[in-house]
Amino acid sequence: MIALGLNCILGFLLVCGLLMGMKLDKRLRGLRDSHAGFAKAVQELDSAAARTEASLADLRAGTEHARTELAARIDQARLLTQRLDTLTAEAARALEQPLALTQPLSQPPEARPLADSLAARAAARAEREAALRPTALSQREPAARREPSPRSKVMVDDDLFEIVSGPERRAPLAAVMGGRR
Repeated sequence: MIALGLNCILGFLLVCGLLMGMKLDKRLRGLRDSHAGFAKAVQELDSAAARTEASLADLRAGTEHARTELAARIDQARLLTQRLDTLTAEAARALEQPLALTQPLSQPPEARPLADSLAARAAARAEREAALRPTALSQREPAARREPSPRSKVMVDDDLFEIVSGPERRAPLAAVMGGRR
């Protein structure tokens, strides 16, 4: 009986050892899996860091390119500003000084007959227009001969491409013509 008791205790210890071995195997398997997951996470982090470094290098190169291009444009703008200042100063000086003529204005001999014929044509045309006008218009003529406004002196083409800013800004075309909203 003692042998049987010792065999039971030995069997019980063997089963306990087997269960502990299985438990340890399970833990080791989990540790190996987590180690593989950790290694995979480290590898992904390393590749993301490499991509970030490449992106930063591209960003630095783009920033350097933009900086050099901007510096070139600023230098060009400074040169153009200086040129504009000199041209403005020259224009102001030219406006202040009267125009000096080196030779008196005279028409060349070939142009005199042409100028005379043009003057004669203009006079004849004015006479024809005066004859065709009704008398009511000729009575209103002194009132109509007022000083033309500066706006009417501007050529039509200049008015089409004129950029107006400041207090002289005009209303939009839709507002002037009663456009819909």
